[in-house]
Amino acid sequence: MSGEEIVQSALHEEFNWPDIADLTLTLEQKIALGRCSNKSAFYDMVESMHRHEKNCVFCSMQFRGELIFNLPLNSWYIFVPPSDFNRHESELRLKFVMVLKRHIDDPSELRIQEAVDQLECYQFLKKQYGCFSPESGGMTYTRFGSPVWNAGTVGRHLHTNIDVPSGVVGEKGLRVPIYKEREGWEKDNTRYRHFAATYKIGMTKEEYLES
Repeated sequence: MSGEEIVQSALHEEFNWPDIADLTLTLEQKIALGRCSNKSAFYDMVESMHRHEKNCVFCSMQFRGELIFNLPLNSWYIFVPPSDFNRHESELRLKFVMVLKRHIDDPSELRIQEAVDQLECYQFLKKQYGCFSPESGGMTYTRFGSPVWNAGTVGRHLHTNIDVPSGVVGEKGLRVPIYKEREGWEKDNTRYRHFAATYKIGMTKEEYLES
């Protein structure tokens, strides 16, 4: 099955991405919400989508996690995702997300100063956390564009992941997803329908988690 056929199957009526009452969401937003690991993460993201002008959790900074780098004159910030967001916590010794403060999704649109600022972020991670040590290794990867095509949870906002493995691996090893197989689409769709079923605008987080 081609990539295009898989996408079409995800959009087909057999995979129902229902609307949430009084809330207008794009299909991309619904798919991204289906990749939230739990109801708490879903609530934070959907609240950000309808409460903030750009409907973006990275623009509003309404994410859960530890903000470790956010200098006023630097065009990026860095945070450590919470453990329930990071499905590979035991397999990673270090995990960081570096987010461009400006809302773009095309890396070719980076300004020169933004590229220089990103270098400062890498240097900060090396000095403070020992990233990029020649004795170990890891991976940096940038998600851009549509979450349909990059397996991301936050779409249309340029961000870079920095992963350093722990040496502990699960049954399937440690791999970075880019495009999901049919089973992955089914899991995303099931999660979205489960999380969306009890959400209503105006609910407190406690009310939603108990619903």
